[in-house]
Amino acid sequence: LLTRKPNAAPVAAGAAPVAAGAAPAAAPAAAPVAAPVAESPVSKADALARLKRDAQGRNAVKAAKAKEATLARVDAERAEVKRQRGIDPAAATERAERLRAVKVVKIERKGEADAIAKAQAEAPKVPPVKYRGRRWRITLSNGEKTSEVDSLWARMGRCHKRVKAWADAVPHINRRLRRIYKAVSEKTGKEIGPRLVMITLSYGDADTKHKISDGWEPNHIREYMLKLRKQLKAKLWAYGWVAEMQERESLHYHIMVYVAPGTNIPMPDEEIDGLKMWPHGHSKIETAKKGPWYLIKYVGKEHQKEGLPAGARMFAVWIGKKQATAEELLGFRLSAAPPYVQDAIRDCYTRGHVNASVTWGRVKGGGWVIKDLGLMVETDWYLVRMEPIDGLSTLSEQRESLDDVHAAIAEMIARHAG
Repeated sequence: LLTRKPNAAPVAAGAAPVAAGAAPAAAPAAAPVAAPVAESPVSKADALARLKRDAQGRNAVKAAKAKEATLARVDAERAEVKRQRGIDPAAATERAERLRAVKVVKIERKGEADAIAKAQAEAPKVPPVKYRGRRWRITLSNGEKTSEVDSLWARMGRCHKRVKAWADAVPHINRRLRRIYKAVSEKTGKEIGPRLVMITLSYGDADTKHKISDGWEPNHIREYMLKLRKQLKAKLWAYGWVAEMQERESLHYHIMVYVAPGTNIPMPDEEIDGLKMWPHGHSKIETAKKGPWYLIKYVGKEHQKEGLPAGARMFAVWIGKKQATAEELLGFRLSAAPPYVQDAIRDCYTRGHVNASVTWGRVKGGGWVIKDLGLMVETDWYLVRMEPIDGLSTLSEQRESLDDVHAAIAEMIARHAG
């Protein structure tokens, strides 16, 4: 091909030569010759990567075989241990299958529970029905003797203690300022001093029945008190409230506020700028002429405390820090602590180790700490058991019921003994 002339056709073997001067015969069409395809050179990086993949594959196979061998060896060792202990392999296999089936059922139930929770989340919101809180008989012990505590009576005791401490502290608020108001009132003949105001909040209309499940929520009273504090600001010196259950199974609140002279308290159920401070029912406002101790009257009604719904607070008291000195408020602040913590703080205060601004708090895991001294205070009493009290409204009824039970047990024992 390299020595042939460009226009010369190849001479077939055995063909006659072309005479000189004769016309050349038509040359047959030459078949196209495919150019040879050169292989692309492989780079060093690709070659190394291919070798690395091959090595990884071989290592994976070896690791899998080693794992299978290890598992087989472990299974054989476990079977040998079970054989030595006298455990039936068939029973062990059956137990493993049973546990596997239980696990599958748990997974299925969890899936159903998740589906139900999702459906409940997507469902339209319905006002929840509030049930009554439970009442408990709590047994405590200090290692030498035991004591039974009724949870309702303990709660009422804390309520009475706090409300009484609040009522005792209110007359000490702004003493100097009240003396000035009193002197001016005597000269002018007009009452211009601070006053106590009684506010009653109820659910529903005054002429219709309204039950707990018709819209009560735990934070309703909190929202109202926040609105009142925002409305009165510095003119609100102190407040306290107590919750009660009415005979129509509706909750209502008795609130007593101590306000500065000339303070106007808006009606809770009247609109102010298009909004009501208490949009859940009706209300009443009147001047408390019997002093702050009148609020204690609403603490001792047991039949109106037992029916409180679950999540409802029984009381709340508050005094502004700027309205009295730390010494005047120490007794009120101590009423929030347990008796043994009060005794420890009073002892430290008497000895001069702390001042009237002493602070204390709970310790995670149990006990209290006097923060100014870093002193831990713990009680010797511990919880033994808790038993629900259902259908018993008073301690006398509880004692009568327990006496009946004890009498029945004694009669049964005597009958069996006879």
